[in-house]
Parts: sequence; structure tokens; C-alpha cells
Amino acid sequence: MNWTGDNFIDDLALHYVDPNNRIELDRFERWDEAQLACGLLRSNGVACELSPMPLPGLPADIILWVHNRDAKLAWALLADADREAFGKNDDAA
Repeated sequence: MNWTGDNFIDDLALHYVDPNNRIELDRFERWDEAQLACGLLRSNGVACELSPMPLPGLPADIILWVHNRDAKLAWALLADADREAFGKNDDAA
């Protein structure tokens, strides 16, 4: 990837979600799971942002936000990944 060209700018845009135009997509207990989900979305062109990492030892959820306009696609991407990860197939009888 060329970090000095347009790809770098595109990548930065995928890391910011306008707080006035976002929706909470999911909550995670583990930071690595939240990063994995956000990475999947970004790799598919969906901008996402995570809430700050909670302090160790304190109960808190990590929130995954996306732009309102991207919510439907983001939910579908995560649901597809979930089905693949757990071997679920809605078409199976």
C-alpha cells in the first residue's frame, strides 16, 4: 500500500465516524474482538470507530460505531462473518 498517496487518506477516513451521524452497531467485552470486527468492516470500505479501551479490571463494553448510512451493510457483513466462523448456514435444512 502506498502510504503517501490517496490510499493513506482513504484509510484515515475509515477510522472516523461523525458523532452526530452514527449508530451503535455492536458492543464487545474484549478489545481484540472489537478490533477484529472493525477491521473486517474497514476492509470492506465501511468506516467504523471504537470507544476507548476500558481500564483494566473495570467492567465496560467497547462500542463499535458506524455511519448511519452504512449500518445495514455493516450488520450484514458482521452477520456473514459470524455464520462463516461458526459454520452456520441458513440454507441448510
